[in-house]
Amino acid sequence: MLDRRRTGRREQRANLRDKQREAREQNRRVEGLKVKRSALLVQGGAANREEFEDRASASARRIYLEDQLARRPSRPRRGLRGPR
Repeated sequence: MLDRRRTGRREQRANLRDKQREAREQNRRVEGLKVKRSALLVQGGAANREEFEDRASASARRIYLEDQLARRPSRPRRGLRGPR
């Protein structure tokens, strides 16, 4: 009975060590991904994700408006005095 409890505790400690090792590995992975994300944000000219999304939205809006202007039929331009 005592031997089974010792074996059970030994297995639990080994399992705990495995889980802790796995957690450390995952934490390292998360930190690496954060570094990559920060580098991408810097490339996009933003300090954080929210700013990046704001810039992306503004860029998409600008492209849309430029496209709309390009599709608009051109009108003859008048000078400041109007028609003669």
